[in-house]
Amino acid sequence: MSSERTEYYKNRYMQVSRDYKEATSSLRKSREYIEKLEKANKALTIQTEELEEEIKIINRNNLSEQRKSDIVASLIRTKRSASHHPIIDIVITSVCEHYEITMREFMSKSNKREYVLPRQVAHYILAVKFSKYNISLSTIGKKAGDVDHSTVIYSRRKIENYVDVYDDVYRVVQFIYNTAVDRYNEYKSEVIKESHEEA
Repeated sequence: MSSERTEYYKNRYMQVSRDYKEATSSLRKSREYIEKLEKANKALTIQTEELEEEIKIINRNNLSEQRKSDIVASLIRTKRSASHHPIIDIVITSVCEHYEITMREFMSKSNKREYVLPRQVAHYILAVKFSKYNISLSTIGKKAGDVDHSTVIYSRRKIENYVDVYDDVYRVVQFIYNTAVDRYNEYKSEVIKESHEEA
């Protein structure tokens, strides 16, 4: 391998490593925060569904303008509260490392396969493999590529088909998933350790 090629991969690796460090450093929260967040996500999902149903009937009922305003404001607050979970950054970072792309490339609007496939894999892992955290498809799309929920649905279906048909895709998805699980467990252990040291 030429020295230029070696230097190129070295720089890519260093960039991805920096992205991972920046992502993990931003995730330093308390143990209580993690526990509350995971419990709150379930409640917020239910609240969001209820509020969305209420939005649907606004035009079918004679509601006051104030009531309409209250409903919309409540929906916005609920969705914002559920807009982040540590596993999102961990999955995205793990995907970037595996495919050797930077965070900027991952979040770009490029339609090149080398960037689109990683985004689709991240969407699938977050929506399917980590479904227990009840992260909305809209949130996944926003955080992983700034796309809408319909794109996440398409990604999920596409990667599901790939996983069923291609062994290499299955192995890649499983590897990234396992990596993310390990890192999330490590992250929680570090947070717990830090909380004990501060106590």
